[in-house]
Amino acid sequence: MGKLFKSLIVIALPFVFVNGTQAQKVNPKVKAAFHKMFPTVSTVKWGKENAREYEAEFSKNGRAISANFTLNGKWVETETDITRKELPLAVNDYINRHYSGNKLGEIARTQSPQKIVYEVGIKNGDHSITLLFNIDGKLITRESKKESD
Repeated sequence: MGKLFKSLIVIALPFVFVNGTQAQKVNPKVKAAFHKMFPTVSTVKWGKENAREYEAEFSKNGRAISANFTLNGKWVETETDITRKELPLAVNDYINRHYSGNKLGEIARTQSPQKIVYEVGIKNGDHSITLLFNIDGKLITRESKKESD
């Protein structure tokens, strides 16, 4: 029984620590695609966004950025933290009309090959709200989650 248990640990250990070793297991095509898009970035934290995508987290010009790529190196999207001043005027108008006085959370611009989306996090009492807007400032989706105690 002891040998079986040890064998299971040896087999399972790589799966348990997969996040700690992601940097060494990133497909070279993914790294090449990343460096083609971001040639001046040298410090990158690699991880898996999901089973089909790698995520590179880094900072550039003082901004937190994440870029996602398929397992074969095709660019999926780039998310960049931005300030409220960088939002389209229509987004700021919407926030002022509907969430005046609420605390803002993360604000980001996400660009993919198909579109640009602005994401705004809002704290509203015991709820966390995420708003997504298109490039013209039109609300696309609103998601509300009750904060757990």
